[in-house]
Amino acid sequence: MLQEQNGIRNDEKQIKYALLSKDQAEQRSMDIENCQYTLDLVVENDIIMGMILINFTCYNDHIKLDFCGQQIQSVKVNNNEWSLDEIVKNWKKHQLSINTIKGENCIMIAFSIQFSESEFGLIKYTQNQSTYIISLFCPNYCHSCFPCFDQPDIKAKIKLQLICPKEWLAISNMNPNLIEQCSETQNQWNFATTPKISLYLFSLNMGQWKKITKVLNQGIQMNLYTEQDKYITCLNSSILIQKCMEEGFNYYQSLFNIPFPFEKYDLIFCTFYFSGMEHPGAVLISRNMIQNRFDSNQLTKLFLLLLHELSHMWFGNLVTMKWWNDLWLNEAFAVYISYEALASVQQQESLKGYKFNDTKIHYLLYKQNGVNLDINSHSHPIEMKIEDANQGLQAFDSITYNKGSAVLSALVKLIGFNEFIEIVKQYLDKFKWRNATTNDLFDLIQQYSKVVDIDRWRREFIQQNGINVIEIITQDQQSILKQSSISGNAIRQHYMNILLIKENNQMEQKQIMMTKECHYLCESKDYSAAILNYTDDAYCISTMDDKSLSFILSNFIELKLSNQIRVLILNNIFQMTYILGTFKVKYFLEFVLQSMNQDIDAEVLNFMIEKVEILFMNLNVEQQLKFGPIIFDKLYLLISLNIELKEIIHNQIGNFAFNQEHIHQIYEILTLHQKSNRSLMLLGRFLDCLFYKKHLLNQDHLQSYELFWSTLKSYNPNFVIRQNAAAFTLEEIQQYFNSLLQNTAEYNQMENMFKGINNPYSLIYDQYLEIYYSNIKNLCACLDQHKILIVLNEGFPRQGDFNIQLQILNELKQEFPNLNFTLNKLKQRSIQRQKIQQSFD
Repeated sequence: MLQEQNGIRNDEKQIKYALLSKDQAEQRSMDIENCQYTLDLVVENDIIMGMILINFTCYNDHIKLDFCGQQIQSVKVNNNEWSLDEIVKNWKKHQLSINTIKGENCIMIAFSIQFSESEFGLIKYTQNQSTYIISLFCPNYCHSCFPCFDQPDIKAKIKLQLICPKEWLAISNMNPNLIEQCSETQNQWNFATTPKISLYLFSLNMGQWKKITKVLNQGIQMNLYTEQDKYITCLNSSILIQKCMEEGFNYYQSLFNIPFPFEKYDLIFCTFYFSGMEHPGAVLISRNMIQNRFDSNQLTKLFLLLLHELSHMWFGNLVTMKWWNDLWLNEAFAVYISYEALASVQQQESLKGYKFNDTKIHYLLYKQNGVNLDINSHSHPIEMKIEDANQGLQAFDSITYNKGSAVLSALVKLIGFNEFIEIVKQYLDKFKWRNATTNDLFDLIQQYSKVVDIDRWRREFIQQNGINVIEIITQDQQSILKQSSISGNAIRQHYMNILLIKENNQMEQKQIMMTKECHYLCESKDYSAAILNYTDDAYCISTMDDKSLSFILSNFIELKLSNQIRVLILNNIFQMTYILGTFKVKYFLEFVLQSMNQDIDAEVLNFMIEKVEILFMNLNVEQQLKFGPIIFDKLYLLISLNIELKEIIHNQIGNFAFNQEHIHQIYEILTLHQKSNRSLMLLGRFLDCLFYKKHLLNQDHLQSYELFWSTLKSYNPNFVIRQNAAAFTLEEIQQYFNSLLQNTAEYNQMENMFKGINNPYSLIYDQYLEIYYSNIKNLCACLDQHKILIVLNEGFPRQGDFNIQLQILNELKQEFPNLNFTLNKLKQRSIQRQKIQQSFD
């Protein structure tokens, strides 16, 4: 720490945040209770001056307080004022070591902070010359805003007073009791005291927001805040959002039998890292979620997100996890219940005129990302070992959300929905305003449900990684269900629904509880095709035997099946292609394209295109150049045969544009539509062509393309960054890597810079790979974790020699074990690409 005239400056260089271990957090949680913060903040340009008063009961004579701000001016502990030398002595590695008394304690600290340079903490950004500030303290970044006990199981009441420019609006968890002018240029906002909340849920937002005020049917106040350039869009969406929230409140309050536990429910549509963040009373939602006009897919995604965040007010905020290893339960439950909520609320009278996607089909697409990660033998279990708070960020992945919700859904099928909700009600009532663990919920399941051995289920699905493959084998003219493990080694219990298609296409349903390796299904002669897990109730990979596959490939179009069963069949064949490699990629693509006819249902078509796109994006450039035009022509033809499919196809077709004619067709589609009616996904794909495939464009049309793009630049600053980066010369790419090594590259541009330069269609891509490989170890050694994750996730090669990629990743795992979660994902991505490219023909 560095002593200055007016205080002690934080000059810690080795780490960016306090390294709070799980053991330290457990001990501190036992030492502290009855915590309350009184926080005064004053915004002075890019500095915030603060004063914090912390009252708490302590059962130890020594504690540590977390703070990684810019400066501490003074510290007073129980009326004992510290000297500057004492601050220097006791402020190490972003923690203040404090001698306390057993009993009631009071700590007062004057401090200053700067706005965050990353996507977490107190974030200041500019949009079209307007200033906005939001807070994102999850998982443990509240101590970048003020000194605190920054862990989820020391819940506290927080009273906030804020002084900021008078033209700004301020939003926090509670309503302001008083807003008054305190100078010619500033207002003082005094907010009501929060109930007991975890500090990652504290919310502080201010800036030049536009405000739309609503009162829900339940009498709950709801304000919508939006950036100025999104105000009209938000206003146009506000009635729809209000209907969603009113039906959502009705659903959850009735379901949980607990009234909404907070004072208000504001939604802040902003630019930030996640899609949503569930701060009580001040929920953040990505600005990209609101549109002037919603298609069924966009509407479904918006409602699922809004219902997801709303569910957290009870499951996550009223009752909160003790530590980050239980994050999965928070998020898995919110994902699961938001789909259940949407299935219910879309049937309500107020929403009868709106078209949503089928929730079962939508979830099947969502779940796939969890399966993709889980097939990696190095993937982590759902219940992770989070040894320190900084590792918590790596838990926000597809295992936690996608797989977690899938296995939770399977558990609910075993227990029964009504029985499960009764247990959840008891859980919420027992632990309200407190913290709980997975054990606490599972103990209640064990107590009130005898249907499932919850200890076994937890070992198999929560504490072990991996997924089972269920296949049909023939023994003595009998069809036997056999399960094996594609990763991990567990034989698990699965509740399996099977559809048998018999002679004359008669259908028979069977239910089997698989508890061991093999189970009898039926006589082999008794079916033409067997569709395993056709209701998607089990978390597993289901395959087809040769007989079933042959029948489906020949009769798929003619069979009279529901949309849900059609997509389950498609998904089973996709898993055989993408994961198991038992069905060639080329054959799958040909089968799907052949099945796309003018009578196809829009949701089935969307599912098909999504699966085709997953495979297509894993092909190498030569394979894409060969097959992309075939897919494009098929989709373009479908529009002329069935105009109702146009919207879905426009959203997806741009991924397959690889020649001058097709790229120009995209341009013509975009320019024929008014700006408000253009497909934003198609626009993004056209810009990808303009930036990344410039050498493939018709040079006669290039000027028209550039002119069209020039009218959009001011609304798309991120695309401008990508365009500039995509045009880098080899020398400029090397210069950018030098700036990363010198830590002078602007953090907020890193993601889009790498999206620009990591361009597999570039004529100098091989040279980019050489630069990346030669610098990656040094970058991992010198950058903070947030920057490293961008360099890895966005910069790691998408094409090239797979052996080199795997060698580099193995070396990184040896040198940087703290990055293993991310490195394992990249390793699986490389292995999967290699398998798909090799099995293409």
